Amino acid sequence: FIDQPEGIPYELGGESCIPGIDTSKPGAIFEEHMVLSHLDPFNPVNCSFGLRDKVFNFGTVIAQLPEGGADASAANSEVAGAAASKADKKVTSAAKAPKAARASITGNPASTASAAAANQSTVSFMDMPGAVKANLKFTNPIKVPCTVNFNIKPRGGHQSGVRFPMEVYPNSIVIPPHEYRHVTLVFCPSAIQQYSATFEAIVAGGGADPATAGFTCEVRGEGTLPSLSFQEPSTMDAAGRPLLKFGKLLAGRSSQLLLNVRNNGLLPASARLEMDHHSAFSLLEGTQTFAVESKKAATFTVNFHPLEVGMYNHELHLRVKQNPFEQYKLAISGECYQEDLMFTGLPDDSLTVLALPDALILPVPVTAPGSSRPQSRLSQQDIALPGGSTITAAAAAAAAAAAQLVPTGVSSYTFALVNESHNKHFRFKWAEHPQLKFSPSVGHIHAGRSKNITVTFTASTPTKLDGQEIKLAISQISYKGEPIDWDDILAASMIASGARASSATRASSGLPGSGPKPGAEPLVDLVAKTQRDLVLKVSAAADTPKYECSAPSPAIVFRPTMMFQTRTFTFNLTNNALTALDYKWQILSMQEEPDESGLYQIAPDAGHIPGGASQQFTLRFSPQEVEDVTRRLVCHMPLLEQMAGRKPAAAAVLSGLMQFSRDVTGKVSLHVQPTAADGFVPCLLFLLLSFRWPGCGCFCNLPTLYDLCLQVLRPWCHFELPESDYVSSGRRNPELPGPSGVVEPLDPSTKVGWAELPNLWVMCLLQTCIQTCSHRPNTNYCVQR
Repeated sequence: FIDQPEGIPYELGGESCIPGIDTSKPGAIFEEHMVLSHLDPFNPVNCSFGLRDKVFNFGTVIAQLPEGGADASAANSEVAGAAASKADKKVTSAAKAPKAARASITGNPASTASAAAANQSTVSFMDMPGAVKANLKFTNPIKVPCTVNFNIKPRGGHQSGVRFPMEVYPNSIVIPPHEYRHVTLVFCPSAIQQYSATFEAIVAGGGADPATAGFTCEVRGEGTLPSLSFQEPSTMDAAGRPLLKFGKLLAGRSSQLLLNVRNNGLLPASARLEMDHHSAFSLLEGTQTFAVESKKAATFTVNFHPLEVGMYNHELHLRVKQNPFEQYKLAISGECYQEDLMFTGLPDDSLTVLALPDALILPVPVTAPGSSRPQSRLSQQDIALPGGSTITAAAAAAAAAAAQLVPTGVSSYTFALVNESHNKHFRFKWAEHPQLKFSPSVGHIHAGRSKNITVTFTASTPTKLDGQEIKLAISQISYKGEPIDWDDILAASMIASGARASSATRASSGLPGSGPKPGAEPLVDLVAKTQRDLVLKVSAAADTPKYECSAPSPAIVFRPTMMFQTRTFTFNLTNNALTALDYKWQILSMQEEPDESGLYQIAPDAGHIPGGASQQFTLRFSPQEVEDVTRRLVCHMPLLEQMAGRKPAAAAVLSGLMQFSRDVTGKVSLHVQPTAADGFVPCLLFLLLSFRWPGCGCFCNLPTLYDLCLQVLRPWCHFELPESDYVSSGRRNPELPGPSGVVEPLDPSTKVGWAELPNLWVMCLLQTCIQTCSHRPNTNYCVQR
C-alpha cells in the first residue's frame, strides 16, 4: 500500500446478453425429418416440414380406439360429456339397425367412453403403443443459458374436456451456452379425424428479437384406420353382404371365382381371411393372415365343386386388424344340376365347344367316275421333246395325274355322348353338315351308358368354321321288350355280315329301319314332349400352310460390331393360311451342327402363329472375341416338313429320277438321273407342271434358312461398367446430343453402362471401381482420371 496509498484500482468488465435460441435455420430444428420447400397435398410425406408453409405434418396415423371399440371411439370424440339420454338413443338406434356385413359392438358408449378417457388421461402418450414421435433440436447460440417453454395450442375449435392427441415432452428445458437439446413431439390420435395445432417454443426473457426469442409453427396430423374394400364381388345380397355368386354347374365339375380386396387408404392394412369347412366351397389359398400395401390389392380364389344336385350357400369372413368397423361377412352361393345327356371328352374339358385340329390340305389325284385310274388330259402328241422325239405313255400318264390334283384336308376327333339317367333311354340324330360328318349319326343310347362319337371335318378348299352350331336331336324312347343297342354303324356291320334284326318294326312309326331287314332299328315308342336339341359348337380350319418372312434372303448381314457390344435385328413372320403354323428356330454352324456358343439368340425361339396373324422376332448378336461368327439360322415348321414327307402321286413318280438340293445362297438345284426307258422325260414333265402345286408352297418344302454374316471389331480399350437404366427410365436429358452429334432422343432399348455416384455429405470420401482391359496385344496405355 505504500505505492498506492489510496488503494489498488481494478478495472471491471462485463457483457449483457439476452437468452435465445437459433430459429434462422428450420432445417436444423427438424434435422431428423424430411424438410421440403412446400407440402404436397396430393402426395403427402409423413413426418415432413414445409418451409414455405411453416407446417410440420405427422401424416396419417392409425387411430388408437378406446377399449370399447368403434362406438366408444365415436362417443369419446363426439359425445363425451353429453347427456345419457343421447347415448341411450344411440344404443336404441343401433339395436334397430339391420344386421349387415360389418360387425356391431355392444355396450354403453357413454360409460365406455368415460372410462377410456379417464384411463388415457393418466397415461403419457410417450408410453402408448402406436404413438408417432418426432424429435426436434433446439440450439443455444448465446453465451448464457436459456430456458425454453413449449406449448401446443389446438386449432379448429377442439372440444373442451377431451384430451388433445398432440403433446410435447418435456414441456420446459434449460439449454447451456452453445449447446443443444432435443424435445419430442408426440401424436397419438384416438378418433378418425384431422387434427391441427400451433407449436410454440418461447424463450424465458428472450426479448423482442424474433430470430432468437422463440419458434412457432403449425403441426398437423390425421387419425385413421386401415381399410380394405371389395372390388370383386361388386354385388350385394338382400342382407347387405357382398355376394360371390356362382352360376349353375354340373355335378362333379368345378368352377372358380376371384375375390379381390383393395387398400384405398394411405396406411398398410393387415387382415385375416377365413372360411369354415364346406362340402362344395373351398378357399384355395386357405385361411390366412395377409397384408396389403397402400393402393395395392390382393386376390384370392374360391372354388365351387358340388357333387350332388341342389342349392349351396356359405359364408366367408374378412377381419381387418385394428379396425373394428370392417369385419365383413361375404355370402357365397351356387347351384348344382344334372343333365340326362351330356358331352364328355371335349378339348379343355368343355361341355359344348369342340375345337378340331387343323386340317392340312394336300394334293391328291382325281379319278374318273367308275374308274380307278386317273383321268388323262395330256396325250403323247401334246408334249414334244427336242429332236422330234415324243414322251412315252407312262410319262404322259404321270403328267395327266399331276395336272388333275385336287387338294383335300381331313381332321377328326372322338368324344363321348353320356346318358347320366338311371332309367331313361334316348334316341339321337345329328344334323347334316357339308363339311362335318358324325359317326354314328343316329342311334340309341341306354340309361347309364355312353357312346363314342367321331366327327370328321373334310374340306377341299380353304375353309374355316368358327363356332358352327350343330344340333343333336334327342328324344326319350321306351322299348317293348329288352333294350337293344343300335346305331347306324352297328346296322352297317350287321348288313355286311348278313344278319337280320330280331325285333319287328312298325311301318307307321315313321322311324328308320321299318321292316324285317338286316340292321333294322328296334321297335320303340317315342315319349311325348321329350323332343329337344343339344347344341355342339364346332370350330375347324383347313388350308395349305403358307407364310411370308420379312427377313432378307438368303443372308442376314449385320453391320460391323465391337466386342462386348450387342446388335439386334427384328423381322416378322406372317402366317397367310387359315390354320395355325408351329415353328421352332435353331442356330446351326456351317457344318449343320447345333451352335452352343451363345453368339446369337432369337426370341421367341418356338411357338405357334394363329391363322392370318404375324409374329415379330428379335435376333441378338453379342460377340466376345474376333473370330468367324458365320452361322446358319433355320426355322423348322412341322406342317411343312409333314408336307415334304407326303409328296403327291406325280411327285412320287419323279422322286426316283430327280433330287433337289439348296446351297448356302438359297438357290435350289435339280439333279436328274435318267433311265434308259424314260430318258429326260421326267425332267421335262417337271418343268411343264411348274415348281408349285395349286394352293401350296414349294413342292419340296425346304425349311426357312438364313445365313448370318457379319464382322467383329476389336476395341482399343474396353470399360466394364454395370448396366444402367439411365436411358430406359427417362432420366437422360432429351436435349442432349446423341452419338451422331444431333440433338435427338435415344432408343429406350439402348444398353448403357454407367458409373453412378450417390449424393453424400460434404467432406465425405466415396470410391468406385471401374475395370478396364486392353484388347490390343503389345500395346501400353496411359489412363488419366
